[in-house]
Amino acid sequence: MARKVEMQSIGTPAVLKIVETDVGSPGAGQVRLVQDAIGINYVDVMVRTGLFPMRLPATLGFEAAGVIDAVGPGVTGLERGARAAYFFVEGAYATASLKPAENLVRLPYDISNEVAATFLAKGLTAWMGLYALHRITAGDVILVLGASGSVGSILSRWAMLVTDGTYDYTST
Repeated sequence: MARKVEMQSIGTPAVLKIVETDVGSPGAGQVRLVQDAIGINYVDVMVRTGLFPMRLPATLGFEAAGVIDAVGPGVTGLERGARAAYFFVEGAYATASLKPAENLVRLPYDISNEVAATFLAKGLTAWMGLYALHRITAGDVILVLGASGSVGSILSRWAMLVTDGTYDYTST
């Protein structure tokens, strides 16, 4: 049996309960991920308090990493024993869960599950700010609000590499 943190209603942290659950076998396009690291973010508080609506009962958490222990039909590129992570997929506060294979990122050997679970959403948010919203180039001056926070500190470091000409992402 797996365990998960479930909420039946919105409210204080008292609404969060640890419950036993039978995860089951993965269906088509799914894997069962035994999660040993999760990311904790402010959006989890927003869900718990009702500011970010979710269907109840709900399992909090949107990013985690772990080891695949079962693969459903039609899944390619992921196999039992592979390490993987995901972000912005509901239900991370659990020891195991079924996840769509298309939402998983296979982890290289040199990135731990803990780093992947805490960095994936923040790193992709920083990447979006630098490359998807507006492509900065060498010589640009940018203002990063909240530069001491998780996303801001990543974005600031990456932006320095681009604006001082150390890294040119347009040539890769």
